[in-house]
Amino acid sequence: MFKRPNMDIQFKMLIVFHHIALVLALIFTDWSWSWFWLTFLGWMLFGKLGGEIGYHRLCAHRSFETTRFKKTVLVLLGSFACLGSSYGWCGTHRIHHRYSDTEKDPQSPLHNKWWDVWLVNWKPVKFSPKLVKDLLDDPLHAWLHKHYLEFVIAFYIVLAVIDIRLAIFLVSASAVWIFHTSSILVDIVSHKWGYRNFETTDNSKNNTLVNIFMLGSGLHNNHHAHSDCYYYNHKPGEWDFLGLFIKYFLRTEKDNGAK
Repeated sequence: MFKRPNMDIQFKMLIVFHHIALVLALIFTDWSWSWFWLTFLGWMLFGKLGGEIGYHRLCAHRSFETTRFKKTVLVLLGSFACLGSSYGWCGTHRIHHRYSDTEKDPQSPLHNKWWDVWLVNWKPVKFSPKLVKDLLDDPLHAWLHKHYLEFVIAFYIVLAVIDIRLAIFLVSASAVWIFHTSSILVDIVSHKWGYRNFETTDNSKNNTLVNIFMLGSGLHNNHHAHSDCYYYNHKPGEWDFLGLFIKYFLRTEKDNGAK
């Protein structure tokens, strides 16, 4: 069985550090809207481009193809979302889809307490290497998995040398924001409340409010019904900003049947 080497420990170290750094910054830094917008930029870069598009739609589901350069940028950005390396996160997410809303699903709010789903990355998840063989064979993912902690820390130190507030609000604050919203809004809310376009075997739902806040990720039932599509829209009134970004700025020829 494959286990993220020290990924559970590294994740705990990083997320605790980010929380402490943010609290100290809020106490000792004069409030300015510029810090909020810097955090928003980090959320967009690391959470949406890196995490949702890079780790999720590109790596976990292979829903579109892009150039090697763009893929590298997306995966490296995703590493700063404090999700661990792509191996562990993508493997855990593939388990979520394979066993969605069953007792084997580590991200199901139907068989786990909501706080267990919220803190799913806090627990190490074991799975067969076959589940992430495509990532194991890729030098980019192999390098990032081996050097994940050093890479994240080195980048953080560079930002801190420039301005400690830059490191805290761009990286720490956005990591805390991602940590506290992604699992709650998508994995919990969108498996409990909303509407369904497709009769899937799980309890996935589309939630309009979540979708607005998460820029397209709230169309969760659409995603579970067609997880190989990068664009989640299905009918008028639904919109997927991230899918549009992929369509016009990232993808190459293959689109896996996206509209």
